[in-house]
Amino acid sequence: MKAINHLLLILLVLIGFDRTSDAQTLIPRVGATFSTLTLDFDAEPFTQNDELKMKSGFVVGLGIEFILSEQLVVLPELTFIQKGFRSESNYSEPGYEYMGKTNLTVNYLELPVLVKYMITNGSTRFFVMAGPSLGFGLGGKLKDETSGKFENDPDANYVNKNDYDVSFDGLPQGYEGPLYEYIDNRLDIGMQAGVGALIADKIIVEVRYGLAFTKLYDDRSFTSFGQANEARNRVIQFSVGVPLHVFAR
Repeated sequence: MKAINHLLLILLVLIGFDRTSDAQTLIPRVGATFSTLTLDFDAEPFTQNDELKMKSGFVVGLGIEFILSEQLVVLPELTFIQKGFRSESNYSEPGYEYMGKTNLTVNYLELPVLVKYMITNGSTRFFVMAGPSLGFGLGGKLKDETSGKFENDPDANYVNKNDYDVSFDGLPQGYEGPLYEYIDNRLDIGMQAGVGALIADKIIVEVRYGLAFTKLYDDRSFTSFGQANEARNRVIQFSVGVPLHVFAR
């Protein structure tokens, strides 16, 4: 909770500063996220076909523009953003087929501070942006499904579906269930970069890519997808925002 309070305090300080500076614009935005993990694939695969996929989520946030010049803008934000991944695996041998699906969603409260460079003027202003970000894990869900089919014994076929809450307390000693929902590091420190356009000073469309520097897991291996201690969040964001000139003089 202290980290959340610190993020909120930073945003309030920025808003207070905003009212006494040349910055005049609040930017609420909403959009979709597509996320996965970076992993070390040196480990031996468990199944004949393991596939790590992107999962969808959403992002919603509020930013404040600090106008430094005609081309240069600083944009701190406070956002709620979903990250995670999906995976599918299968294994087969004569008379038996196994399939598994995993869907991990982790919710973060995130504070990116981006520098925007406005490339063009006119009714449509294109820009590029980049900067650091600090995320605080709030919680999440892991959905895990496994199934098995026996060619010569249909009565032994099975389907198991389980939901687990994400925990940031680390992996319990001796735990033998799914591993992904026990995340060691609550803080997600990284960077974001992207491009966008301000259209007619009424709507902003953006595409961002975010990469974490911090790892989700410490000293742990996932047999299926490699070394978990190298797992970092990767996120693509597509969003739309509306500039609100609420502090205009």
